[in-house]
Amino acid sequence: MFEIQFNILTQLWLGLSLFMVIILILSRFEAFKKAVFDVSSLKNKITFIVIFSTIGILGTYWGIQVPGGSGIVNTRAVGVIVGGLIGGPVIGTFTGLITGIHRIFFLDTFTSYGSGIITILQGIAAGLLSHHFKKAAEMWPWALFIGFVLEFVHMLLLFVFSQPFEMVLNLVTQIGPAMLITNPLAIALFIGILEDTYKREEKIASEATKTSFKVINLTMNLLKNGFNSSSAGVIASAILNTVPSFSWVAIFFTKSFVALKHRAVPQPTEINEAVNKCIKEIENGNITAVRHENPFIILPIYNREILLGYLVLGKEYDQSMSKFELDLALGLRDLVSLQLEINEYKEQAKLLANAEIKALQSQINPHFLFNALNTIGFHCRSNPMTAKKLISSLADYYRHNLSDSDTLIPFSKELNHVKAYVDIEMARFGNRLEVRYDLPEANDFKIPALILQPLVENAIKHGILPKEKGGVILMRLAKSKKFYELFVIDNGVGISTDKQKDLLSDSPERQSIGLVNVHKRLVSIYGSESGLNIKSKEGHGTNISFKIPLKGA
Repeated sequence: MFEIQFNILTQLWLGLSLFMVIILILSRFEAFKKAVFDVSSLKNKITFIVIFSTIGILGTYWGIQVPGGSGIVNTRAVGVIVGGLIGGPVIGTFTGLITGIHRIFFLDTFTSYGSGIITILQGIAAGLLSHHFKKAAEMWPWALFIGFVLEFVHMLLLFVFSQPFEMVLNLVTQIGPAMLITNPLAIALFIGILEDTYKREEKIASEATKTSFKVINLTMNLLKNGFNSSSAGVIASAILNTVPSFSWVAIFFTKSFVALKHRAVPQPTEINEAVNKCIKEIENGNITAVRHENPFIILPIYNREILLGYLVLGKEYDQSMSKFELDLALGLRDLVSLQLEINEYKEQAKLLANAEIKALQSQINPHFLFNALNTIGFHCRSNPMTAKKLISSLADYYRHNLSDSDTLIPFSKELNHVKAYVDIEMARFGNRLEVRYDLPEANDFKIPALILQPLVENAIKHGILPKEKGGVILMRLAKSKKFYELFVIDNGVGISTDKQKDLLSDSPERQSIGLVNVHKRLVSIYGSESGLNIKSKEGHGTNISFKIPLKGA
């Protein structure tokens, strides 16, 4: 008996060794890694199901027929359980179905039906356990435990789904010990390999992030005086020193060299000719705005829509660009463009700070710009596209603030100003702040400039932020026969009755100069009926509204 079990184990481990080799090879392919680490897309789901169903089916064929042909000692459960644990319920179910149905119809033993049903149930069970399984710091010990439990249940269920009892007992006695030892260990090894692959990917991503941060830290101050030949040379050196995989870095203004830093590089004239050829094709619209020519990549640098020059990153001719290097090159180009835009808006902010603006504009909290720029700086490092959007919002916000506060402008323009402000505040405060808009389609009526943003700012600063869990602001528009009525409603901390008395007065105790200015402007333009109407209850929020006459609008 012992000799039979030993032979069975030997054969099973030979088959599993082949599996391990296959998985190690597959783990080097990008398509396999995408399927394993990102199962959100339909394409990756299908790839995942195909891979692990194939492993499950091969586990059946690579099994060993027990004496008498009553059953098969197999590793079928390895592919099914691993697929469910890593892929989740949908993938576990489909992998189990495909492998189980194959077992029922393609291999004829007295346990065919029972083994097929059990395989399907194993896939479903592993998929349901996936969510909790993937939270474990080390997954392979849990994989070993789950694999053993599911295989033990497999042996028990054979008595339920297969008959006669004596034949099942004889079969379980022969296959049970080998499968209870081999399959859980194989599942744990399988998960360990995938876990190692995942950790390697994380390490690569971590190294890429570190490299990106180094470049960011070096370049943040290099562009403060603009993009010129002096700063270009320093930037090129910083990139070359930080990213050792690049052999040379060149920066062009239009078609002329302004900087070239290198460790190993062909003749500058050769680079010049090759790059100028690419630039010409880009400007003529013959190729995309990013051109990859082995062994260099050329990227246009823009400040808004103005083309300032080109960043070219190169390697020696016998080397090729990796995907990481291509992505890093794009990130560096975006970083330079973003930094230039930030510098421009900082300059605008300085002009704004030194300007003598009107009463409403003078109440703008100077900390807002500081906080906004800090927020943008954070996103420059973590999410450049979000930073770019916030820069645009900040520019729109201050551009509108510099407009004539006595001007009547379209409501849509005033709303865009509010949304620009809200975008920046939501980037700062995240889940603590939510802004909703209930604005039915209406004529784009006229409204005084800089009238809504102070109300929203007041709701955020004095209503929502003092509340520990934050809250919601609702902007609402209603139209009657005589008026457009606008509401700014928050569910914040509310205002005490004593403070409400002074909100719209010139007393020193008033809560916000912004509210006073808005109220006075509305009254002076439209009359007392259009002034601010404030309703608030402490602990329940505030409702501020005002009316714009249809004729006046």
